[in-house]
Amino acid sequence: MTLDEMQTAIVADLTTELNTDATFNADILNIKVASAIRSVKMARHYPSSYTDDRIATDMEQYYDIIEKVSLARYNRVGADDETSHSENGVTRAYRDEESLLNGVIPLARCL
Repeated sequence: MTLDEMQTAIVADLTTELNTDATFNADILNIKVASAIRSVKMARHYPSSYTDDRIATDMEQYYDIIEKVSLARYNRVGADDETSHSENGVTRAYRDEESLLNGVIPLARCL
């Protein structure tokens, strides 16, 4: 599966989950999935010797993490960087995104 195919599959999965919401926006979801893929790819620190095919194959093991990061980012649209919010008895707290990426193991150290 290429990274583009992975993005399409994750968008399809999340669209099925989210499209009953009246405020669902497929374009924003697609942006958030692309961003999550880039974040996981950066967290892996692939050596320059890795080909695009090798990276795509390796990234498949992080499908679920990419999906979770994408969903978290999508759900925060309009409330980016919000640290605290309380309204009408409803309090929102967001999970630190770094904790979502804890399962991504770097291949190489950053210099």
